[in-house]
Amino acid sequence: MSAISTDVWVQNALLHVTYCSTSTEQSSIRPRLLFSFDFTQGSSPEARHARRPSPMPTQPPIPVSANLILSNFAVELRLATDKGLYYVGQLFSAQPLVSLQDNVRTNLNFGLDLDHYELREIEKLRESKDLQFTAKFAFTAEIQGNPQTRTQSNFSLGFKIPKSDWVETLLPVLGLKTVSLIEIPKLSDPEFQEIISHVDDAWKQYSMGEYHRVLTDCRKALESLASVVKDKGYKKSKEQEGKKRTFPDWGKLLGNEDLGDTVGIINKKARAFIVPAAHAGRTINREDADFALMITHAIVNLITRKLAETS
Repeated sequence: MSAISTDVWVQNALLHVTYCSTSTEQSSIRPRLLFSFDFTQGSSPEARHARRPSPMPTQPPIPVSANLILSNFAVELRLATDKGLYYVGQLFSAQPLVSLQDNVRTNLNFGLDLDHYELREIEKLRESKDLQFTAKFAFTAEIQGNPQTRTQSNFSLGFKIPKSDWVETLLPVLGLKTVSLIEIPKLSDPEFQEIISHVDDAWKQYSMGEYHRVLTDCRKALESLASVVKDKGYKKSKEQEGKKRTFPDWGKLLGNEDLGDTVGIINKKARAFIVPAAHAGRTINREDADFALMITHAIVNLITRKLAETS
């Protein structure tokens, strides 16, 4: 991984900061990146005689034996792309403060928690290139044993993670290749609120692990959808077991008989899966709920949008 450094004047001492590497937190439920930086206080004669910024600092020079105390880190990470800088998140440090000895390199790790949505967004912005980051550090600095020297300091440091390291080393550990993010369109048309409320309830039950109730709410959503379609005039009748029954006319609604037949079959098979499974006596697992919820959400989204277009 690419190493890069910067120098910043802090308390009339030259602070040298180097980006070292990026790794992953091994024992973490949530994907976590760890960014490693080396901090070195350069209060040696060479550092003290280096070119200072203008105007001259007002603080007295740090005694050679004094340590520089850094605390209250606030680190903002941004992703640099051809379109500009994108905010990624705040890095956190497990160390509330660090004492830097003269010319002794001190390593600090800063963590970044991400979810799979954020990882996917980073991948979109990366566009199969290296990752170019900019970390903006803000912190409190003071000379050890002299709180009156306390000041606020900041600097920015850019660094790169090669795409080979990102794709081959980091992403597999973060689990991006084992979890797929599916963007589900939000159902929000107030005209079909009763149908949508059943789908929303199914999502709520799914998040709570009540998988058998997911199927119950999916059944209610499909039944309500069929009623609305027929009420809108998209219906047909046929004899079944000696009785005349009314069914949704999917072909008429979609303007294509072949497509209507396909949607009708999918809807019928989905209900055949959902209705028996929704009754007590059968153990419903997450995979059952996944299947029922995805199919139901997709059918409701397709049909309600088509109904909205024809209203």
